[in-house]
Amino acid sequence: GAHTCGTASNVVDNQLARISGLDPAGPYFEGTTSVVRLDQTDAKFVDVIHTNTEIALGMGLGLKDQSGHVDFYVNGGQHQPGCPSMTSLFGSLLGGQSEAMVEQTSCSHARAHGYF
Repeated sequence: GAHTCGTASNVVDNQLARISGLDPAGPYFEGTTSVVRLDQTDAKFVDVIHTNTEIALGMGLGLKDQSGHVDFYVNGGQHQPGCPSMTSLFGSLLGGQSEAMVEQTSCSHARAHGYF
C-alpha cells in the first residue's frame, strides 16, 4: 500500500499533502531506489510507522530503511509486545500449523495499523 502511494505520487499533477506508511513492505523493496518505494519526496509530509523490520535471521515483513520525513520505529521496529515469540513461531512451523505460523509472523507487521 505505502509503496503504491509513493509510486502513484509520481504520476499525479499536484504533490500529495500526506502519505502515512504503515510498516511498508520490506521484501523486494529494501535497499531499492526511491523510484519504486515510498520516499519523503512522494508527498509534502511522509510519516512512517515501522513495526516488523526484523523477526528472525535479519528478516522481517517491514522496511528497515528510513523513508519518511518522520519514521517511528515502535519497539525498535522489531518484535511487538503481545505478539507470539519466535519460539512459538518455530513450534508452529515444526508442528505443520501453517495458519498459526502466518498469524504469528504477521502479528508485529499488523500492529502498525493499531498504532496509527
